[in-house]
Amino acid sequence: MSLSALRKGLGLLAGHPALWVTGLLSGVLGGAYLLLVLEAGFFIGSRATILFAVAIPFLCAGFYSQVCNADFTLKGFLSGAVNGYFRVLLPIVILAFLALITVGLVLIPVTLIGIPADPVMISGVFMGVCVPFAFFSFFCDTAALCEGQKVFASIRRSAQVVVLHGWKTFAYYLESLMLVFVVTFFGLILWTSLLMDRLEPIAAINVTDPAQMLTLAEFQGILGHDGILVTAAVGFVLLLVLVPVLLAWKVAFYQEMSGITPQEVVVQDGVYDEKGRWFKY
Repeated sequence: MSLSALRKGLGLLAGHPALWVTGLLSGVLGGAYLLLVLEAGFFIGSRATILFAVAIPFLCAGFYSQVCNADFTLKGFLSGAVNGYFRVLLPIVILAFLALITVGLVLIPVTLIGIPADPVMISGVFMGVCVPFAFFSFFCDTAALCEGQKVFASIRRSAQVVVLHGWKTFAYYLESLMLVFVVTFFGLILWTSLLMDRLEPIAAINVTDPAQMLTLAEFQGILGHDGILVTAAVGFVLLLVLVPVLLAWKVAFYQEMSGITPQEVVVQDGVYDEKGRWFKY
């Protein structure tokens, strides 16, 4: 079922070039982010992360609106992105807030009984809380745009679809991660082959020796200006391909799962006679 949704998503991308606007904008933002981090330093790049995060709901809302409204035009993307921005953003903000509260509620009694809250434990608790949250609420933005659900209703609808189709959803998650891994792996191979001569000093570094670990400034010096441009270009290509494919796959999978949701069965009191006719009490 998940692979059939992938084929459907790829068919949408092949038949409607305007859907690639999301990938194009994602690639531009991602490439610009890499340039800022590698050229201007981590301090400026970390500030740009906020801008990039703010742009993600805009891109997702535009893409979902194009597919769900069957308006495969640039105008459909822009109007959907503007009108659906907060419908995508608000569930994510609420879920993030609830996840932080849950993490705090878990850590407070742990620290009260004398167990130190070291970074490893905090990271473990954070992952233990965020993974279930993400697992059940992953389709809340799709439900909000494709079915017109309100904020809390979209979260509830996402959880309902996941519960009703748990194994298929789990398989979809694994296959999506595999796709990201494969595409990223080939992107790294491309990046390494383009910068082979400049990356040779890194191959000689002993990663178990902290004294040999590279700082960001040293890494920038090894890459050089041309290497940084190549890195940004590879990031652009990866996002250009990955983002539209993943979003199209997600929408197609959600539409298949929500479309085959078991309907509520209404049981009426009555009896059948010997000829098979139904008589209601």
